[in-house]
Amino acid sequence: MTEETKVAKTRKPRVVSDENKTALIKGRQKSRTFDAYLNALKNKDRFKKMSEEEVDKLRQAIAEYDEALENPRLTGMARVRTAQAKRDTEKILESLNNAEEFKRLEEYFIANAREFSILKGIEYDSWREASVPVRTLNKAGIFAPRHPRDLIEISSSSESDEHEAE
Repeated sequence: MTEETKVAKTRKPRVVSDENKTALIKGRQKSRTFDAYLNALKNKDRFKKMSEEEVDKLRQAIAEYDEALENPRLTGMARVRTAQAKRDTEKILESLNNAEEFKRLEEYFIANAREFSILKGIEYDSWREASVPVRTLNKAGIFAPRHPRDLIEISSSSESDEHEAE
């Protein structure tokens, strides 16, 4: 191999501007957050909402289980059942935190899904196949196409929306 061939085969290091790096990082963060939202939709039974009264009753039940478990007279299977009841109650209480997280993920999705869909070429029906509710898509500004040509014009509709807003 001659020197000229070696020089021709060596690549220049790829230079990425800070602006491009920031855009890549933001894009990855959006993708991860959308992925978390879509996974949360699959497991939405874990995301329950409760009134303050119900939450207080759960906390009181946990305190009662703790008190019962401290009692030395509680032995054998009664102790095991009480410990399990406490764990079950704690899981229900934990699901409340999940409900707040789900709400945060859904709000993020609503705020960013339209731009992301246009950028990545993701159509309404693809979101629906991923179980995203119609209400959520509509809030995000993503609507079912009325005609097959609407699928093609997804990016031009966003431009026309911007002109209408002015």
